[in-house]
Amino acid sequence: MDTNIRMPFLERRKDNLHIQKSVQPNGGTAFGRHSFVKLVAGVLVPCVTGDVVCYGWVPSESKGPDAKPPEALYGQNHWPFDPRDSQFVMNITNGTGAIGQAAGAPQLGSALVGTAYGLFRDANGNQMLNVADTATPFARVVAYYPNQALTDYNGQVLVELLESVIQA
Repeated sequence: MDTNIRMPFLERRKDNLHIQKSVQPNGGTAFGRHSFVKLVAGVLVPCVTGDVVCYGWVPSESKGPDAKPPEALYGQNHWPFDPRDSQFVMNITNGTGAIGQAAGAPQLGSALVGTAYGLFRDANGNQMLNVADTATPFARVVAYYPNQALTDYNGQVLVELLESVIQA
């Protein structure tokens, strides 16, 4: 069965608190809501394929310089959630970003619990865990998301970002 693709989602924090980092503006590179972002030259940009740096996870999409209330209460500013001690739900994919059985997407069983994999960002901005990339690890699989079969394509896993990836 093909699994629906969704952006990474903050599932839980170990300390049961949702700690947000200091406010940062987004840059000119657009990102969708529920994106992992990094800080580059003082602005937030999306984490992309092969990235090994992450400042945080943002619940809202990037805004343009003319964004004003009520559409954007704080303009281009965001308060990213600190990914430290957090678990996220992510879809898996491979090095080409395959989605669905017909495209040759990986099955859930190809993501091994306890293994760290790289990040993949497709042309639509979806961020997924690349189970074909162990050379540039981004997050470690801690469990399979419930109610799935190991034969599901683009299955969902619970992950924790590696400590070495998180920007201060």
